Amino acid sequence: MRKVIFGLATFVWSSLALAQAGASTGCEIPGQNQAVPDPPRQLVLLVRFCLGTDKDQAQVVKDMSAALKGPALVDTGDSTPAPTTVRLVKAVDVLLTHASGTKAVDAEAWSAVRTELINARGMLNSLKADESSAVWFSTVEKALPAQWKMPAAGLPIFLGGNSFDLLTLPPDCVPERSCPAFEPRADLLRVINLAANLQAIALRPSLKAAYEDATLQRNRWKAYRADAQPLYFWEVGLNSMLMRTNLLGKPCEDRDYDGVRRGFCEVPTRQIILLHPEGALRFSRSAAKTDELKQALLIQVVGVYNWGWKAESGTDDAKMTDRWGASLAASYTNTSSAGAEGRWGYGPMVHLGDYSLAVTKASGGKWSVVVNIPLAGAYFGRRQEVVDSLSKLK
Repeated sequence: MRKVIFGLATFVWSSLALAQAGASTGCEIPGQNQAVPDPPRQLVLLVRFCLGTDKDQAQVVKDMSAALKGPALVDTGDSTPAPTTVRLVKAVDVLLTHASGTKAVDAEAWSAVRTELINARGMLNSLKADESSAVWFSTVEKALPAQWKMPAAGLPIFLGGNSFDLLTLPPDCVPERSCPAFEPRADLLRVINLAANLQAIALRPSLKAAYEDATLQRNRWKAYRADAQPLYFWEVGLNSMLMRTNLLGKPCEDRDYDGVRRGFCEVPTRQIILLHPEGALRFSRSAAKTDELKQALLIQVVGVYNWGWKAESGTDDAKMTDRWGASLAASYTNTSSAGAEGRWGYGPMVHLGDYSLAVTKASGGKWSVVVNIPLAGAYFGRRQEVVDSLSKLK
């Protein structure tokens, strides 16, 4: 236990010491003939707090910043605009230009960096103006993977099929003496840090779109539970399976890539209703209020319920609109005087918003109108308002 506590304390102290040193250090990189007080420590500080940041005055940093400037970097729509792709490719070109040519130090690592950047350029250049945020996110992650962040985390980096421990300097780099490999190594790490920065910049439009989409889908699922038809567990299972097809809207698999689902499945715009029992009321013209209607058991044998999503100011919303549906219904009214109507009756049923109405007929009986409780309450409530208004006129 003491060893664990001591190890944690040492780690925290080291991290704080590095952070304090990083806050106070500049971005001065010793030349090949300059003495370096503590080469390994200074290289770590440069990687974490300087190289590729706005404090770094190297020309390649300025050139990449210039390539990325412009309002098209932020995507406010459903797809990524072409100028964003152009700027990303230009930024990669800046890094490729800087990495080209003969490198006397770390030649193999430079070659691997060039190979990775060439591949990244090809993948980024394939992005079109109308790509979905899912395709954009996936392509950027493949083109600029998280491996570029490894040196800043103090870990070896895997490039071109090989692993490079770039924080370990040659044996001749000793304290208080010149280190010819220090400046070239810092330049290599600068390019790697810039590639890592480019990934974060490239994902800004996709992350913004993904956040907005996740918020929209979450609110739509809330509306689904509140405003769509309530489902029994067997209907939930059926609709869940059908979400993998195009029967209920956009298939859920369309939001899958690389074997990982990101965010919510898109909320369907249709429900399948199956063997759905509910309480209802058999309509009667002689009734003056809902209490005078005969209770009925209504079963929607099979049906469908549809809706759309309201769009306001050109953007999608989470409010259901145009809710309607139809079912094949069976109703049963259990009353002593019902006669033939006391048996099961069958017929069509329609849904409009929160209201449902079925017209059923038992064998040998008459047609009956069966309504759900919200429709009965709305009808008699409105009817009473009319009666009250007429009575005031007398």
